[in-house]
Parts: sequence; C-alpha cells; structure tokens
Amino acid sequence: MAITALSDVVRAGTSAFAGGGGGGATLYIASLTINPAQMYEASSSIAATGVTDTSKVFAQLMPNTDWEADELAGYTVVATPSTDSITFAISGPGPIGGTFDIIYQWS
Repeated sequence: MAITALSDVVRAGTSAFAGGGGGGATLYIASLTINPAQMYEASSSIAATGVTDTSKVFAQLMPNTDWEADELAGYTVVATPSTDSITFAISGPGPIGGTFDIIYQWS
C-alpha cells in the first residue's frame, strides 16, 4: 500500500496509542528514542492495543531528522508482537542512538 496522504498514516508515541483496530491497511509510525546510544542492537516497546503473540507485524526504518536514508542502509528492524505491545529491535554496524522512525503495519 502506498501512502497517498498524511491521513493514511497514524503517528504512535513510545508509550501508547489509541485504537489499533486490527491493523489492517493502516500504517503507523513509531518514533523511538534510543538514549544513551548502544552498540550494534537496541530495542524499545510500544503499547499496541489488540496486538497478540500471533499477530503479524511488518516494519521498516524510515528517514527522519536524525537519520537520512543512506545512513540507514546498514540498519535493520525486527518487530516482535506480544499481548497489546510490539517490541522493535534495531541492529546495525555501529552505535545506535537518537530517534528512529519506524513505519509498521500489523494484522
């Protein structure tokens, strides 16, 4: 699904967001701040009402004011669902710090 307007994306905070609603075609953006910086891997969780251990979560890092697209080339994100939350693990070739925006969808 392509994002055609800002209304197609719901911004989620690091603590909670309203709704969830089964994910479906809705794309969400989580902004995760990693401070202090960690080497090679860092993780953070968000509340996601309705997500279960068996939910499927598709996630991708996206450029923001801290990270340009070419700087994210060596970094990956893995999303792990659990009851009413999602943990995002970011890994890369060096220190991981600052704010990361992750666009994700779950069903």
